[in-house]
Amino acid sequence: MKKITSTIAMAIMAMTVMTLTSCEDVYISGELTGSDSKIWEGRISTYYEDRWGLTGDDYHTVIQFDSDDFRLTRGRGREVDYDIRDPYGSYWYSEFEWRVDKGVIELRYADTGFAPVYIYEYTLTDNYFSGYMDDGTKKDIMFKLFAINYFNWDSYFYNYAPRYSSPKMMPGNKNNTGSEKTKFGSKGKFVKVPERITE
Repeated sequence: MKKITSTIAMAIMAMTVMTLTSCEDVYISGELTGSDSKIWEGRISTYYEDRWGLTGDDYHTVIQFDSDDFRLTRGRGREVDYDIRDPYGSYWYSEFEWRVDKGVIELRYADTGFAPVYIYEYTLTDNYFSGYMDDGTKKDIMFKLFAINYFNWDSYFYNYAPRYSSPKMMPGNKNNTGSEKTKFGSKGKFVKVPERITE
């Protein structure tokens, strides 16, 4: 009888842990999206070692998480990253799907060639989001974002590509000579991608 009681107690504790994890995922999702598609703005910094030593890249980033009405811990989103050190003001626009599972936030960028990016060891409040991203490389990716009230996404998906279009249809920008400079690919792994300049 004692064994049956302890087995039942263990089963109840396991179900309680699973239920609490699920509630935590819903809470995290709610903080990411807010009541109506929260927008985050800040900086993403990558650090990695190459043959010359420690180096890195910095991006000014705007990310929006949209919730899925039917699945509380999933949704879609969009992100634009501005290369802080690029004299042309280049940027990368990406759309992604996200989900929260056991407290870990997973982003899958529209370019399915990239592995998912996992966000863990993070701090998330109503207006502050910081932590680390793991994209499967040896890069250390840190981010610090703050909630903002508004960002005009129109120029990213109305003037350049339809909403939720192919990730290869990236927005371009004008350089000093007036020619269009376009970046191809998604920034999912924060790589510098080849450029094509058209006259």
